Amino acid sequence: MFEVNKVGDNRIDMHISGRITADDMHSGMDALHSACEGMAEGKMLYRLSDIKFPTFGAIAEEMKWLPKIFGNIGKFKRCAILCDTGWIRSAAKLENLIIPHVKIETFKMDEVEQAEEWLASS
Repeated sequence: MFEVNKVGDNRIDMHISGRITADDMHSGMDALHSACEGMAEGKMLYRLSDIKFPTFGAIAEEMKWLPKIFGNIGKFKRCAILCDTGWIRSAAKLENLIIPHVKIETFKMDEVEQAEEWLASS
């Protein structure tokens, strides 16, 4: 499952769970790109639950979207990631160093309130 919901002018909520297929990736990336249109200084609440390694087709599909992904990264200033998987939380901390203009913070799945408070802070 790959869900994207625009919940405000500058806020997107995403939820990815299970094993992502090429079709899931295509529809999710298309929804994400559409939701990012006109956004500036955006915030994202990103839920990752029950993650399974994506299919090869999903990875290939994601590669096709890389130019748009890189273009959309600059539209965000904060991303709160909710996830209980240790290696994903570690990868997010690395991304925080690689993408300096976007503040990325990780939270456990049961820390939704803390993630929301962090996103709301400037």
